[in-house]
Amino acid sequence: MIEDLGRGSDAPGAPSVTSQHYENIFNMHKEDGYHIYNLLQHVVLPDDLDPQLYEIQSPPPGMPYSILSYRIYGTMHLWWLICTVNNIYDPTSLTKPEDMLKIIKPQHVGSILSNIQDQLTK
Repeated sequence: MIEDLGRGSDAPGAPSVTSQHYENIFNMHKEDGYHIYNLLQHVVLPDDLDPQLYEIQSPPPGMPYSILSYRIYGTMHLWWLICTVNNIYDPTSLTKPEDMLKIIKPQHVGSILSNIQDQLTK
């Protein structure tokens, strides 16, 4: 279980902020002041993800995924990774008392993001 939820932006192994942004991974387009996402692009992470890549965590109830991301990775921009790994389809929902989430260990986030970018360029 991840003990230290208060890691700062210097979390070991965390990639640079620009590579973490959902907008950069999924190629958001901006037109006439509107942000447009290609909703047909999606990533698939295996259900049998190597257990050495993640830890199981029970987050505080009522926590937004962006705050959980900040506490774990030192950036709120990896909310989407937490949701993707846990098959959470409504990122605006809040954590519940019974939630047991897979949290990618910070030192493995860079390789996971590279894998996702490879999927999207094929």
